[in-house]
Amino acid sequence: MMNTLQDFSIIKLVVDKYFDLLEEKGGNFYMSEFIPEVMLDRSKEYDEGYSYWLPVKSTVSEKDVIDMEVFLGHPLPESFIFFLRQRHFMELQLGSHAINFFSILPGEVLSKFKEIIEMLYWNLLERNYLPFAHVSDWGVLCFDANLKSPTNDYSVIILDHEDGYNKPTFYARSFKDMFNEFNALD
Repeated sequence: MMNTLQDFSIIKLVVDKYFDLLEEKGGNFYMSEFIPEVMLDRSKEYDEGYSYWLPVKSTVSEKDVIDMEVFLGHPLPESFIFFLRQRHFMELQLGSHAINFFSILPGEVLSKFKEIIEMLYWNLLERNYLPFAHVSDWGVLCFDANLKSPTNDYSVIILDHEDGYNKPTFYARSFKDMFNEFNALD
């Protein structure tokens, strides 16, 4: 259950700034066949199998969070749960390492995470690394659940495909701290 005393407003601020900037630049487009109907931006036209999409208010429920925690085998940080409950999106790319978060789609949060993890990062969960974002085209960002935390506020690490995802590199002390760093890059 989320502790409402925590202030995760930096996460909302960074996510909102990202999508505001993309809208200023003309919007978000993606392959039409993969965009959920509720996210289609019908005010703009695109062709050749692509359409514009809108980040919409998240509908991630408590049950979705519990199901995700069961799949991952660990409780999630409150800051990450807050993030999941901000917006549904096709793409969200932040930071100097081109952190590309796994898509958060209406009704498909767990299935998308499962699909990505089972296809690309199948051996990380057994090692207590909880993937949530790609790092450019060379790695993955994970929570390191090996060091237990009473608040489930795991450190964030990068694993590189070049070494078979075997040598964790520290990235941030927590998910919230990572967003503080993203905000400082602006």
